[in-house]
Amino acid sequence: MTVTVGSVPPARSDPAGSVTAGPTPTTGTASSADGGTQAPGSPASGTATDAATGSSSSRRSTALGLSMRFAVKLDNTHLGEWQSCSGLSVNFNPQAVRTGGDHLHQYYLTGQLEYGTITLARAMNGRSSPRLQAWLHEVTSGWSAGVMDEDRTATVTLLDADRKIVARWELRGVVPVAWTGPDLAAGTNAVAIEKLQLRHQGFLGGMLGGSAGSSTAGPGRSVITLSDQRTEQRVEFRYNAESISVSRSTQRSENKDASGAKVQVEANQTTYSVNNLRLVGPDTEMYVERLLAFATPRAQESEPGASMNPQVFRPPQLSFRWGAFDHLVVIDKLGTTYDRFDGSGRPVRATVSLTLKEQSPADAATPPDAGPPAVEQSAVAGAAAADTTATDPGDDESAATPEASAASPAADEGGDAEDRRPQPGQDVRTGLAQRPGGRL
Repeated sequence: MTVTVGSVPPARSDPAGSVTAGPTPTTGTASSADGGTQAPGSPASGTATDAATGSSSSRRSTALGLSMRFAVKLDNTHLGEWQSCSGLSVNFNPQAVRTGGDHLHQYYLTGQLEYGTITLARAMNGRSSPRLQAWLHEVTSGWSAGVMDEDRTATVTLLDADRKIVARWELRGVVPVAWTGPDLAAGTNAVAIEKLQLRHQGFLGGMLGGSAGSSTAGPGRSVITLSDQRTEQRVEFRYNAESISVSRSTQRSENKDASGAKVQVEANQTTYSVNNLRLVGPDTEMYVERLLAFATPRAQESEPGASMNPQVFRPPQLSFRWGAFDHLVVIDKLGTTYDRFDGSGRPVRATVSLTLKEQSPADAATPPDAGPPAVEQSAVAGAAAADTTATDPGDDESAATPEASAASPAADEGGDAEDRRPQPGQDVRTGLAQRPGGRL
């Protein structure tokens, strides 16, 4: 006689004439993988079941996983057996790309992975159901703080007929979605069923989550940071922006050089737009205040170690970093929205949008509003000093008074009357040669 695992073998008669029923399996029950309570109807290794089937575990060529044999643990805690477990799935969501000129093939880029919602169901009992309720109370104890404990895990283990592990799924960052109790009605005698729905960060790849109660991400994931190099203060965002917009424009301006001539100046300006940055946790308000300070103009120093120049104000230069993405910037525009508060009215979650303008190291040494470089200022001052020396009355007695020069305008020219006519650059009112810039 052949007995199939999970089926009910026919009744047989013992020598006394009584009828003994075979073991009745309870489909859908499960036990823990470490030797917990054995589900009804499960064959014991090396027992009469092997004798009845005429085989043993050593004769099985392939260990098949049985859908009725599984174990589920939450936070390494055994919360009892479950009747069913569904939703173990992952969708890779590849993004289709259309390329011009190729109408016969389809190309794809990697997309965002999406994991299914795990649904657990079972008959309620006085031993396991209270443990589940206690776990739910523990999860919601820090709910008002706005931070999910991403260290919570769940393990689903699939077993074979010999209770050996066939497959195991480690679910990271488990979050309860819903708990559903039984429908109660006095006119029925149905078993009361409870259901628990869970979502998670995934079971593929490494651990990337953060820790509970923190507004920063875990060590396995690079996050966007803004830091002030002078004060060494920084803001670290728990969740990165999905995209960063980069634009560059050419700015044209007109300045004057040392001689007063107009000079056309062109400069490139790179702008970064970052939206939907997330601050989460009890430090949210502190980080928002720090961002506001980063965006506030303050007196700048012309070079490291120099005294502050109270007439030059600009936002501090910041290091905008995301892994290898590192740029020197100033905040041009800042927008913040508080979107969650705790019971005391303290913000525990905020969404931040930033517009950043890239700076060069030279901008840090010489702010654009501080005027021309010191070398150019010295050159202009030197030219003015030389011009003043040439017109010093003490060095040229003939130019001491306008009358002296007007009395004999042709004395230095040989006395020729024809040379008394006005000369280029000469002021006809005084007879003095007009110097560059309109000065006499």
